[in-house]
Amino acid sequence: MVALVLGAVLAVALAVGGTLLFVGGDDSGDDKAEAKKSQQPADDPQPSGSADEPTPTPTRTRYELAFPKTLEGGKYRLRDDLSDSVDTGKTGEEAHLGSYSNAADTSRLLYGSATGEDYGNPEFSKNQMMNGMESGAAMDVAVKRRDITPAGAEDPLTCEVLVKKQQGRRLTIPVCAWSDPGTAAYVANDSLDTYSVDPEDVDLEAWAERVDAIRDEVRTPAT
Repeated sequence: MVALVLGAVLAVALAVGGTLLFVGGDDSGDDKAEAKKSQQPADDPQPSGSADEPTPTPTRTRYELAFPKTLEGGKYRLRDDLSDSVDTGKTGEEAHLGSYSNAADTSRLLYGSATGEDYGNPEFSKNQMMNGMESGAAMDVAVKRRDITPAGAEDPLTCEVLVKKQQGRRLTIPVCAWSDPGTAAYVANDSLDTYSVDPEDVDLEAWAERVDAIRDEVRTPAT
């Protein structure tokens, strides 16, 4: 799973950057100056531990992750399948990455999932995936990651707010991720209507509730 997630991490960074480039043009200037800084993981990413010392996963249930054509009950449809950009390099490992759009407005979602061997440490897989997103060029952590358990959910989500510096603008991107034995996934809000929002004003609990509903859509107990 480590090799798989590291491969997915590269695609995550490219996908986030590519989507933003579609909106705002090439990265340049102060973006490059911030790239080295953004590659450093956030201090104290979770109140209960760091990425190197993850908290135990509450559930040992094994799940399968779907890569559907729609999300949020059909509200979002798959626009770009970026899965070919993920090279796992190992037999039996699988990763998917997709950009989903809502035809009714400018909102978009980025959904990535990985399946493989986690060697008994699923939390490490999730944290590696999030570390990879944080290390994207000119990407900074605006609101440090923390665990959120939405009402009615059995398992927590790990959520944070990222900021992409580009063309003199700061683009705000909320993201939540989860992991189970053998799988890890995340959903990022890659929407024009979030780009101008102050990161501190992002309702991360509300975003976690949406991602929890998406998790219910894509995650089913393994048979």
